[in-house]
Amino acid sequence: MIRATNLLALSRTMLTLDATKPKQETLRRAISTAYYALFNLLLDDGCRQVATAPSLRDLVRRGFGHGEMKKAARVFQGGTLPKHVARVFEAAKRTPDVPAELRRVAKAFVVLQEARHEADYDPTRPTPYTRKEADDWIALAEAAFADWETVRGRPLDALAVEVFLAGLLLWDRWGKG
Repeated sequence: MIRATNLLALSRTMLTLDATKPKQETLRRAISTAYYALFNLLLDDGCRQVATAPSLRDLVRRGFGHGEMKKAARVFQGGTLPKHVARVFEAAKRTPDVPAELRRVAKAFVVLQEARHEADYDPTRPTPYTRKEADDWIALAEAAFADWETVRGRPLDALAVEVFLAGLLLWDRWGKG
């Protein structure tokens, strides 16, 4: 089992390696690991929402895709949901508001995924990564973890969290409704 909090701690630990001059590979892995920490945090809660049996959660986990999750997160970071998604809130007699913390989590997901993609796949980056830059990406992931704990712990935001998690898994299948 992958623990999101362990990945986040690992990304922070990587910054302490190579005390005098950090290696590019170490900084790149730290950035990538910070993204995967947030990715796994959202996957864990998304899987728990869909399945109670641990073996089924393992199968559900495979259904989440980075690209589809990014599409959903882009919409949620903006705070305005498409009409077919907003109807879920209206049916529950709720305003289709996306809480600020959830918007920040969604934005962090998008930004960290893009940073991870560059760190993992762009060996020709014109400037080397700095420890400060990697630290900033990790701090963004840490802030997203804190925002996630806040928003998922508030009963008034439960529907928004549920729709967000379902959207991470099903966004492309929901279509434009």
